[in-house]
Amino acid sequence: MRPEVLRAFDTAHLHALVVEQGRGWGAWTTFAEEPSATELHRHASAARRAQWLLRSSVPSAMGVGRLYREATGLARTLGEAGDAARLAATRSAGGYFVHVDRLGLGRLLLAWTRTDTFLPAARSMLEPLSGRPGDLLATLTAYLDAESSLTETAAVLGVHRNTVATRMAKVQELLGVELTDPDERLALHLACRSVLFHS
Repeated sequence: MRPEVLRAFDTAHLHALVVEQGRGWGAWTTFAEEPSATELHRHASAARRAQWLLRSSVPSAMGVGRLYREATGLARTLGEAGDAARLAATRSAGGYFVHVDRLGLGRLLLAWTRTDTFLPAARSMLEPLSGRPGDLLATLTAYLDAESSLTETAAVLGVHRNTVATRMAKVQELLGVELTDPDERLALHLACRSVLFHS
């Protein structure tokens, strides 16, 4: 299939070195000087066109990593692109294409929370909330989604603001956490998303 890959890249005016890698291909472009944001956007658009052309004959997904310097940077770019391609394979709505810009990086982080490595730790962290009255896990998730607003959480859950405050006090007591700590809040938020995604 290599000729088809090269033909798609050529038609999209994507000048890159293409190598076979596992069950697919890795490709990269080098720049003599740091490209502008506009040039990088054009490059990512060309990659999307190449992937669109390729999908007409070869079912495929494509990920584009961020720009890094030197040979060690190339390895990092290809690593990000590989992770993005695996994520893209599950995203038909995105045309099976993920570019690791700021939004793509967030998607990768969220995808990591759904792995077999992260999930057991997340379940263990949140286990003290299971079986308690008031659906404390749903309350905690809504609270973190609402950026710690009791009023907004109450509106989302359809309960009184004081009910949310009581539940959140219970959550902090059971988990032994301080939700004013941004690191603990982030860890809990990722854990909640992971556990709810798999429930």
